[in-house]
Amino acid sequence: MLIKKFLIFGIVSAGLILTAIRIPILTLLLGYIVIPTALLFIVFLSKDLTNGLIFWLCVLLFSGVGIWAWISHPTLPDISLDRVIWITVFAVFFAEIAMRRRKILPITKIEMMMILFCIVCLISMVKAGTIYEEGQGLVLRSFLNGYAIPFSIFFIGKNIVDNEQRIKRLFQFLLLIGIYLALTGIFEHFRFTSLVFPRYIMDPDVGIHFGRARGPFLQAEVNGTVLVMIFVVNVYFLIHKRWGISKVIYIIFTGLMVITMFFTYTRACWLGFILSILIVPLFYPRLRKIFLLCFFVIVIIAILNWDNVMSEDRTVGGVTAMDPVYARINLYAASLSMFLDRPILGFGFNTFQNFSPDYFHKISGIPLMGVGLVPHDTLAGILVELGLLGLITLLLIFFYVFRNSVKLYRSLYSKPFLGKGLVVTFWGLSIAFFVNMQFVEMRYFQFPNSLFFLVAGIIVGLNQRLLLNKVYKK
Repeated sequence: MLIKKFLIFGIVSAGLILTAIRIPILTLLLGYIVIPTALLFIVFLSKDLTNGLIFWLCVLLFSGVGIWAWISHPTLPDISLDRVIWITVFAVFFAEIAMRRRKILPITKIEMMMILFCIVCLISMVKAGTIYEEGQGLVLRSFLNGYAIPFSIFFIGKNIVDNEQRIKRLFQFLLLIGIYLALTGIFEHFRFTSLVFPRYIMDPDVGIHFGRARGPFLQAEVNGTVLVMIFVVNVYFLIHKRWGISKVIYIIFTGLMVITMFFTYTRACWLGFILSILIVPLFYPRLRKIFLLCFFVIVIIAILNWDNVMSEDRTVGGVTAMDPVYARINLYAASLSMFLDRPILGFGFNTFQNFSPDYFHKISGIPLMGVGLVPHDTLAGILVELGLLGLITLLLIFFYVFRNSVKLYRSLYSKPFLGKGLVVTFWGLSIAFFVNMQFVEMRYFQFPNSLFFLVAGIIVGLNQRLLLNKVYKK
């Protein structure tokens, strides 16, 4: 069995590498046939779809630009490799349901709100004319990345990652991802180009924020957000791991994540990190000493780099850089004016850049900046484009998720891995996610959205099973 798994892993790895060559025949064969087929074998050999979900996250991490970004062939539509894997995972999931090998948990108000929100988005795009572009076809990327796919991952996560073993396996994978992001950020900072993978990370003409730790996302704010989210998960996973050489090594690498967070030179990331390590221990005292230590580490790093931190150069710190602040103030003012103009249904999904220039006005004492940019606030963007209908629906999704998490927290013990600490870990992860939502338009970045809703799905699924008395007993 072990030999078969290694053979399949080798096939998948070779397929991913050769797909990067982008030779049409290889692309068609490997991207659409070999890799999904190998994934099917992995899932069926292990009889656990969690492995497929982990494999999808791994591919998604590198699906942005340059490597495996698009599998193209003249006879087939453009579709990214992560989408092919996503479709494969869902095909297996629904096949198991059809063959009565899997039972799904009841649909909740969360899924109903998710479906309603997606319908509102699609109707809005059709009405605004942004769902289709001549010569490009359907324009659904931001809708899929920001909402449809993460919502689907919530549903599949709550139904398949349903016990301690599977959650630990997922968390261990996230630990490895955190180590990769930490090392990559440090290599970026010190310009160890030969050690950075993929190489496009070191290309100043690709992505934004070159000079800061931006990772495979090519965006420092998103890289920082994911680092903080995974850091909280890693700490919780490590405190439940037995002492040994591997645990010491993992602790060292987790500490390096804090350094890489600093190298993102992103104020929203730092704020999310600080709030997480200050708030989480209030509900789970076992993490208090660890998180306070991390807080002092980041303070010491900041003091040692004080001149750089307080400079206006964002590639060395740039806390006092005011241009991003001025741009956001102008964007907020324009968003407010747009909302007041069309408060109920908004201007239409993906229309902010089309209409916003007419709503920018000179603000006393603030330079006029940010014209033509996307909204740098996820909720403000929804409010403008989908109005109160869209915003309230989205907020209800978050409300019902957190109501479930509070119920689960009150029902669990403190000590076990599947105890109160797991819920608090989700809250810490959520703090980082929501803080950055106020400064970044998250719809364009699938990985942090999917990570949040995957863990949210696990928490909601555990709460449902508790209520159904299938897993837990108080």
